Amino acid sequence: MSHWLAFRHRFNKALLNTDANHIEVMGLNFSNRLGIAAGFDRHGTTGRYLGYLGFGHAEIGTFTRRAQVGQSSSIDSLTKRSLKQSSTILGVNIGLNQDVIAKDIIDDFKYCLEQAWSHADYITLNLTNPAAKALLAPEHLDNLKQTLCSLKRKQIQLFQESRRYVPLTVKISLSSLELQIPPIIKLLSELSFDGVILAIDSGKSNSANMVRQWLQQEQQARSCLLIKHVCNYLDGKVAVISVGGIRSQEHVQQRIAAGASLVQVHTGLIYNAPELILNNVIKG
Repeated sequence: MSHWLAFRHRFNKALLNTDANHIEVMGLNFSNRLGIAAGFDRHGTTGRYLGYLGFGHAEIGTFTRRAQVGQSSSIDSLTKRSLKQSSTILGVNIGLNQDVIAKDIIDDFKYCLEQAWSHADYITLNLTNPAAKALLAPEHLDNLKQTLCSLKRKQIQLFQESRRYVPLTVKISLSSLELQIPPIIKLLSELSFDGVILAIDSGKSNSANMVRQWLQQEQQARSCLLIKHVCNYLDGKVAVISVGGIRSQEHVQQRIAAGASLVQVHTGLIYNAPELILNNVIKG
């Protein structure tokens, strides 16, 4: 609670009284399109409190089956969190431990999915870390399909048991230079996943000029072209959420115009808040 109060004081009080447009995505009612990406609140200590700053949703995590010092909290720690502070949509991001072995991938994801179910409004399978990225290699396509099928079946099982549907999204990292639709996008459509989070990489994430790179119009244009390409392929069957390189209101509006249903910020919140939030939650 104290962490949230300290963070809140950085923002103009007008953020708490915005008249934003509601939008339905994945069957959930979001107060606006702008949310916080996983990684900002890795351990879920702030959670829904971020909605009081004007965000339409907050995604916490990544949570893994076992805690990793300095990296992730155990999914079991969610039971110790107070996650019902507001009506803000809450996403729980789940992933794999770095030392996971191939035969345990499905079981670990299933365990995390089950533990997150009662806490989350939607759940994200994080396939952006090294342990999960191996599934995306062309030679592992069969394993990827088996994993996604198993987790989709688990989602349906949990829905039948709880009578509460929790949308399931998948987070992947794509280069802004990507020209072809990756196989996983096709699988997500075929298996009726609820959403895909496109974490767009500028290709210079380790560079001291990363922030400057994202301010370039050409970089933003390439990102929007990639989003449009994916959205056209999915044709509304799977919601597209955009994250990566959001630095201004214009960037948010461009991602939405390209077809993204929701937009998430992370480092942009650090460099450009509170103006980024204020401009976007008011204009929806």
